Amino acid sequence: GDAEMLQITFLEDTKTESCDYIYITDSEGNETSYSGNELSGKTITVPGKSFTVRLTSDSSVVYYGFAITSIVVLRPVGLEKLTFTLNEDGTGYVVTDCDETAENYLEIPSEYEGLPVTAIGDKAFQNCARLVNVVIPEGITGIGAGAFQYCSNLKDITIPVSITAIGDYAFVGCDNLTNVYYG
Repeated sequence: GDAEMLQITFLEDTKTESCDYIYITDSEGNETSYSGNELSGKTITVPGKSFTVRLTSDSSVVYYGFAITSIVVLRPVGLEKLTFTLNEDGTGYVVTDCDETAENYLEIPSEYEGLPVTAIGDKAFQNCARLVNVVIPEGITGIGAGAFQYCSNLKDITIPVSITAIGDYAFVGCDNLTNVYYG
C-alpha cells in the first residue's frame, strides 16, 4: 500500500516507573505499551497519519512523563525506484536494484505485473543510504548477498517468516539498524 508512516522520536528524559505505562495507539487501533526507559531517546515508527499517546499510573507516583522531540512523516517509495527482473523459469520477479535516491519508507510489493515477487537480489539496495524503514512481504524467500549493505540510515526492517535464506554481508554497514521485526 501507499500509506504514510509517522516516525516519532522521544526525549531522553521520557520514563515511567516499572508499573506505569505509556501506550502508543496507531491509526488502525493497534496499541503498544512501553515502561521504564524503553522510549528514552528512542525513535518508533507507526503506520498511518495519526497516533495517540496515553500514560497510565498507579496510585504511588514518583516520576513519569514523556516528551516528543520530533514527528517525521515518512512517505512511501514509489515502485518506479525499483528494478524487477523476471526469474529464470519465468514464474516470478526478483528485486534487483533500487535507485539510490529512494528515501524514507519502502514496502516491497508481494507481486509485480501479476506474478509473485520471490526474492531480493544481490546488492539490490546497496548504498540506498536514505532508506529508514523497509517492509519485506510474506512470500519472499531469499535476501541476496550484500542486499542492504551500506544502507546507513536504515532503522527498521520487517522480515517475513517465508524467508529461508539471507546472503553474506546482507546488512553490513547498516550502522543504525535498531529494530528487526520477524513474522
